Amino acid sequence: MVCYLMASPLADGLFHRAIMESCTCRDYLSPELKRSVHYLGGSGTSAATKTLSLTIRPIEQADEPFLWEMLYHALFVSEGQRPFPKDIVRKSNLARYVDDWGKEHDRGFIAIDDSVSRSVGAVWVRLFAEETKGYGYIDSEIPELSIALLPEYRNQGIGGKLIETLIDDLESEYPAISLSVSDKNPAVRLYERFGFEIVDHRAGSFTMRKDLCLLNKSAT
Repeated sequence: MVCYLMASPLADGLFHRAIMESCTCRDYLSPELKRSVHYLGGSGTSAATKTLSLTIRPIEQADEPFLWEMLYHALFVSEGQRPFPKDIVRKSNLARYVDDWGKEHDRGFIAIDDSVSRSVGAVWVRLFAEETKGYGYIDSEIPELSIALLPEYRNQGIGGKLIETLIDDLESEYPAISLSVSDKNPAVRLYERFGFEIVDHRAGSFTMRKDLCLLNKSAT
């Protein structure tokens, strides 16, 4: 599953079937880099705006409250549509993306604005079974991606850095990753730049898949 820079299982007031180069193998991130990735990027589109310094680090158990906040911001709201109530993310078909965070295959990263020591975005994946599948479910071996940013931090390249970091981290472990996104969401173009391809279209949403390079298997 994954508002503006994100895939979403919600759009236009209806529940939908969720939210780089294709298979360009990269070297593993070093353990040090996996713990903390620093990124210096532009803040906003104006030439007068300041430079934004980010730290991207793995999600920890203590970050679950922030993931609930991100899950809410992941809900795509069309122009002119009223925002969803805050407690909507506690419904079971959405809560499954965050509830009881820290399961065996739960993985993800948080972006922190170093200037204010504030968490501003997150990307994460979770494996689902057929009986508890998410909106972007393909099969039980392909984790589903969710991503969100605080509204004031969108359109600054942060989402792309989060996705890139996650792909680097997962590339040796899973055959692919998936997501579901409203077919009205401009974020579709972002996912396509990272090699995601549309594999299904129904009920107003795309299921997208990115195949990964299984580096550990190709070396054997």
